[in-house]
Amino acid sequence: MADRCRAAGLDLVWPFELRRVNVGLAPDERIAPVRDQGDLGLLIASTRYFWLRFGAALATDPERARRAHPVDEHTMEAVRGALVPLEAGWAVRFAHEMPALPIQRIAELAGFARLSPARLSVHPVYGPWIALRGIAIVGVAGPADDPLPAPDPCPGCPGGCDAAFARALAASRPESAAIARDWSDWLAVRDACPVGRPHRYSEDQIRYGYTKDRAILEDLARG
Repeated sequence: MADRCRAAGLDLVWPFELRRVNVGLAPDERIAPVRDQGDLGLLIASTRYFWLRFGAALATDPERARRAHPVDEHTMEAVRGALVPLEAGWAVRFAHEMPALPIQRIAELAGFARLSPARLSVHPVYGPWIALRGIAIVGVAGPADDPLPAPDPCPGCPGGCDAAFARALAASRPESAAIARDWSDWLAVRDACPVGRPHRYSEDQIRYGYTKDRAILEDLARG
């Protein structure tokens, strides 16, 4: 399943036992297992590699760039396509759907990434340059061992993401329209983190992520 996800640009698939993660969630946030068959959870995320594979999909079918939500639709198709061949039952929830999935807390409870003071999920290798896309629950047994906590990159960190976060909040609220308008302030929050800097997104990926500028996708579709 992870190999099939990677082919679409979703290059991080992290297994966890749903029961252990559910213990750390509020009762109304907990994720149900699949027909009580098992509780393997798969956290699905991506790095800058996503932009390469997404761009290849647009180049093959430029009409994808004109969809209502091109990145979300590409992600849903890829994940569901990766799950369909499994013999076990499965269910999937995506980070962009409602009701909201507490995916940042799930990522921390599963030992994948820690939440920083600036509300960014920080991976020990890729830093804040990841996108948490969704989780799949598969009807087989999850990992038996308790997850090791992801390393906490924040104690003693000189990066100053909290100061950058305060500046961004002073300029605008963390809502889609405000972020698109003041995106450079919000980018500065990510750039302040010293973890994962070699894995920073490309400039086009950054700009589209914050602004959703369709012209960027048109260029990407043309290669």
